[in-house]
Amino acid sequence: MTRYESERFYQQTNELGGGVTCGNTSLKTTRDFKVVGQQALAEIQTATPKTKGFYAATKTQVDDGSAIYAIAQCVETATEDKCLSCMQVAYNNLLSCLPNTDGTAYDAGCFMRYSTTPFFAANQTIDIGSYLKTGTFYYIL
Repeated sequence: MTRYESERFYQQTNELGGGVTCGNTSLKTTRDFKVVGQQALAEIQTATPKTKGFYAATKTQVDDGSAIYAIAQCVETATEDKCLSCMQVAYNNLLSCLPNTDGTAYDAGCFMRYSTTPFFAANQTIDIGSYLKTGTFYYIL
């Protein structure tokens, strides 16, 4: 991400002008894909603000044999709360894309993307399971 302005914006993550871009291809197995897609995006939304560098990338298998590749990142100058706020907006924006095969949400301080086509190297994924735990239970926003 590159950004410049004449005013301070280092901790700003949400502003008017953020948005979403959805692909125009939808899957035939929309129910399974949509459910798994929502879960994958909810999990990456929850984990990203808790990770080092505010970055997460995951691959989630779908029952039909396909996979959902998801990535999210906030600017490192954001706080955990501001990153979470930005991730929540991105997640809500991307819900409008499902069951399309890809979508990208962006804002002043973060972005989130998913696709059925790999768009990052396999070694860039991280295990986000530990970031989803609260006590002994998992939660999804």
